[in-house]
Amino acid sequence: MLSVALSLNTLHTSHKIKTWEPDIRNCYYQHERNLKFFKIYTLHNCEVECRANNTLKICGCNAYFQPRDPGVPVCGTDNLECIRESSTIGYSIFKTRLNMSINIKSCNCLPSCTNVLYEYETVEFFRNWTTNSTKPKLVLTEESALVMIYFKRKYVIDIQKTPLMPFNELLGNIGGLFGLFLGCSIISFFEILYFFVIRLYFDRRNSRKAKSKIMPSFILE
Repeated sequence: MLSVALSLNTLHTSHKIKTWEPDIRNCYYQHERNLKFFKIYTLHNCEVECRANNTLKICGCNAYFQPRDPGVPVCGTDNLECIRESSTIGYSIFKTRLNMSINIKSCNCLPSCTNVLYEYETVEFFRNWTTNSTKPKLVLTEESALVMIYFKRKYVIDIQKTPLMPFNELLGNIGGLFGLFLGCSIISFFEILYFFVIRLYFDRRNSRKAKSKIMPSFILE
């Protein structure tokens, strides 16, 4: 008998980091990355498509288990070594059997911002179902195999990716540190800037306007 225990976890990203660049938040939304052979973006689908593209570019064919366009030849047994080398993700340069170097761009595959993760545990044990069976309605023989699949937990673990410190919280912490160590706040800094720079500029401009309005006087004899 084979027992399979499933655990379900969900992953989603907070809307607070949706405006961040994918490289910074380390994930893609569905509309940010389109795949050629798959309608839904996942890290696994991106890596499979990247391996297929690398194999086609280096070996001139695709393995039978890889996605490919119509008309692309299937690699034979003489291309097994080439398939193995080209399917390795993480290398920027692959060497073919002709010792030629081919530059391959990085796949840039990142996890999906929204994902459903399944984890499983398997337990295999033997049992004589013909003499000791809790399923009397099943017709079991010595050659029978039984697979039991069930969920390990009655709940789902939801994992949310959020920023450790949003910008407004960071700004508040900086202002608090200014007030604690310097005896002033960010507002005090802008007040000083206003009185010593902006206020001085406007005072000088107003004084120039006042001088230009003074009319010349004439002395009559």
